[in-house]
Amino acid sequence: MSTLPLSSQNTERRIELDEKYALLVNAFAPAAPMHIFNSIEFFRLHAGQDAHYFQLIERKSSAVIACMHFTATGEGYYRSPARGTFGGISTVSALSLEQIELFACAVENEMAQMQASRLQIVMPPASHNPSLFANCFNVFYRRGFGIFGQEINYDIDVSAVPLSERMDYGNRKRLNKCVREGFTTSHLEASRYEQAYRIIADNRLRKGYPVTMDFPSIMSMVDTFGERMRFFGAWRNQELVAAAICIAVSEKVMSVFYWGDREGMQDYSPVVLLASAIYEHCQSGGIAILDTGIATEAGAPNYGLIRFKRSLGFRESLKLILTKDLPDRA
Repeated sequence: MSTLPLSSQNTERRIELDEKYALLVNAFAPAAPMHIFNSIEFFRLHAGQDAHYFQLIERKSSAVIACMHFTATGEGYYRSPARGTFGGISTVSALSLEQIELFACAVENEMAQMQASRLQIVMPPASHNPSLFANCFNVFYRRGFGIFGQEINYDIDVSAVPLSERMDYGNRKRLNKCVREGFTTSHLEASRYEQAYRIIADNRLRKGYPVTMDFPSIMSMVDTFGERMRFFGAWRNQELVAAAICIAVSEKVMSVFYWGDREGMQDYSPVVLLASAIYEHCQSGGIAILDTGIATEAGAPNYGLIRFKRSLGFRESLKLILTKDLPDRA
């Protein structure tokens, strides 16, 4: 096991919890893949000098069965994750309510020992794993966490039904128009990544929503996660007119991180064609959920974005931010 070169309180340690389970802190034991934002690689990419990675293991087999991490965002304030779309508890397989509570209690106790005064958890959308969401919320709520914020997330279950049959009439017309006009889609090679990013950044700037990650940060994700970062493009007459940056969050979930089209494409809406292509990619890859992210900001709805996502066939899912103030241990 290896550790991060952090402060002394970040050293590797193991705490025996009961006769069956133990807690690893900053030990980074090999584990089956969980969601990308709870992966060791993501944690290391964004960890500061005060960050803590927890793993619940079976004592007999030493197998990791769950993980969670917190990183300082201010004096005594810790967030899961410091950066990333969501954090919370990830599990290798379905855990019982008792196992989740054992893990959550142990993590909170460790954070209290580190003089944490506030813990904040960005929960995954409820639709990604409804039973885990319900169990985690039950545990955290009973432990004194309250709802700090809520967002409405939009995703769709990937099935054998084409996306064209799940979108509304207007978008089917736009999709058919793109096909008639000779638009095509493709995976993008690395040489096109920056061009794709610029199309997306310009699109968001026109709409008053600057991108939250610059291009070097995107490339750091590419360098770290390789093929889990997937770029798609829509073309017209050899010109790249729309692009999407997607993340394979897990074996089950694909997330559209950013997408957008060029100025002057309003009559065609090639993002609709791009959405259909990404959905088909999920179908062929056995991905169960295609996620397009939130359509709210601090809970306030962006009605235009909501209408667009619903018109493509995507539906609402609750995403919560939980917070707990810990008692002063001085």
